[in-house]
Amino acid sequence: MISFTHWPNNPSASSVFSLDFGYDTTKYKIGYYDAEKGRYVEFHEGFQVIPGYAYWLLARDGLNVNFDGVSVSTDRQVEVMLKYNSETGDGWNMIASPNDELYYWEYIEIVLYNKSENHILKIRELQDDNEYISTNLWSWDDGEYKADNDVILPGKGYWVKVKDNGISIRFVQTGNDYNYEERKSVKSNDSDGEPPQPMGSFLDNFKDIGGGCFIDSLVVLNK
Repeated sequence: MISFTHWPNNPSASSVFSLDFGYDTTKYKIGYYDAEKGRYVEFHEGFQVIPGYAYWLLARDGLNVNFDGVSVSTDRQVEVMLKYNSETGDGWNMIASPNDELYYWEYIEIVLYNKSENHILKIRELQDDNEYISTNLWSWDDGEYKADNDVILPGKGYWVKVKDNGISIRFVQTGNDYNYEERKSVKSNDSDGEPPQPMGSFLDNFKDIGGGCFIDSLVVLNK
C-alpha cells in the first residue's frame, strides 16, 4: 500500500501511473477499495489520485512513478471523507498521511456531518463500542494484516472502518502538547474483522514466482 504527499497537476490514474505498455494485469495491480461498491476500483476504471488516501500498487518488475505536482502543506489541517455502505455495513477505507508529516493515530479527529450539529472528536476519546468508527488502525505487513499501529507514516497506507455515513477524518498536528509518556492505546477489541484482502487476482497470476510479489515502487515528483 502506498500513498502520495503531493497534489498531482493531473490526478487521473492514467497520468500518475503512466504505464508504457498498458495495464497488463499479469504485471500490475493498481487500485483502491470502495466501500460503497464493495470492491476494488482498478486503474482502467479511471480513478483519481488524492493525498490522504492510500492505493495498492503491485508490480511484478517494479514501477517508476513520475508526475508533476505540488507538495501538500503541513501547516493546514487536511480532511478526508470516508465511505460507508448502509445496506451491507461495509465501511472499510484506505487512508494515508496527506503530506510529509507523521500523525499519531490517537489524535486524529473524526468529524461527524450526519448529526443535527457537526461534532468533532479525537480517536483517543472514543470507546471500543462507539457508533462511529473502529479505533483499530490496520496495515499490511509481512503478508498479513496487523492492527497494532499507532502512528501514520508518510508514503504508506492504512485501513480504517467507519460505521455510519457522513464521517470524515481530519489530520491535525499534535504540536508541543503531545506527551509521549502519556500515549493512550486505542486498539479496539471489537469484532469488525480484518480489512479486505489485497487485490487477489494479481496473486493468482504470480503463483509461479512464489505466491505473490509486492515490489516497492520508486516515486519521483517533479515539483
